[in-house]
Amino acid sequence: MKNKYVKLLTATALSSVMSTGIAMSQLKISGYQETGLITGSTKGATESAKTLGTETGLRFDIAGKLNNGMDYAMILDTNNFSVQSRLVQIGSGNFEVYAGAEAIKGIELTRTINPYVNNRIQDITNGTGLTDALDGTSSENFVGFDVKNIAGNGRLSITYTPNSSQVGRVAAGTAVTNQVQTTDLAGTTANYTKTDDAMSVITAGYVMDITPSIRIGVGILKGDSKTAANDDAESKSAGIRFAQGPFAVGYQYHKNENHTAVATSQTNKVNTVSATYAATKDLSVGLARSKQERTIESASQPDLTVSALQVGYSLGAVVLQYDYMKADDVNHTSGAEHSLHKVKAKVNF
Repeated sequence: MKNKYVKLLTATALSSVMSTGIAMSQLKISGYQETGLITGSTKGATESAKTLGTETGLRFDIAGKLNNGMDYAMILDTNNFSVQSRLVQIGSGNFEVYAGAEAIKGIELTRTINPYVNNRIQDITNGTGLTDALDGTSSENFVGFDVKNIAGNGRLSITYTPNSSQVGRVAAGTAVTNQVQTTDLAGTTANYTKTDDAMSVITAGYVMDITPSIRIGVGILKGDSKTAANDDAESKSAGIRFAQGPFAVGYQYHKNENHTAVATSQTNKVNTVSATYAATKDLSVGLARSKQERTIESASQPDLTVSALQVGYSLGAVVLQYDYMKADDVNHTSGAEHSLHKVKAKVNF
């Protein structure tokens, strides 16, 4: 019933403005070109290969007003000239509706609570088995709405995906294994959960700055399985960040009830802490650590731990990045270790 209300509300709001004209608009084009080297070593796991890659991003933003005074925006984001995200958004005041794919909406609002310098710890590599909070927007077509300025500056985002094929998938246009043409996510184990086709997914995320220094966020996902023998997908996420001057610290938690057959039902609980320090206006350093507990049908596996050191140096349009990552009990295999160095040079325009 809740899914029906979300679909009806979103469709009604979208259709009400389809007949209005465009009064004015602005086009902004931005992007980047980067080159990265990933190298590492393994113990008790598949040997890690050196990876040298290049990546090009190009983004088009169009924003303006309709003849009825409502605001609209359209986004098209590409990665190596393959479409990654797209979004059409229409709103007025504190309310907006949207439709698109691969955008930070719903439960994804809570993913960026933790501070980081270059990459979130889940995005440094997908070769460790460290999961992310499940979402219904990555590489999926979805509709939704946001309500802003709740209780001050709080923001509520709700999304509905009617025909999901994968929950928590990596970005569209990004290979999930042994990636060589781009500079991220080298590895052999993807950070997503395969689901049945045609599973309906609803997500919600809420973030708020309770003081100028403290941000909090909570999110939830519920996927309705179409296969009787499978569990429903479910994810819960919460985080808090404190920032004061050049320092920032944060804590993030998520729990995934992965959508699999009941006999192999899998639960992942992840606790992540991170901190960053801006040593100068150009140089920043950061530390992060995640611990993942995995249970498969009441049978626990060894905990996976991932630690990361990050350094970023800005030269204006050019940014130099370094990540070091160390993982123990990779993919919850006792004794398996993985260490990785990632170096990037990125030019923004």
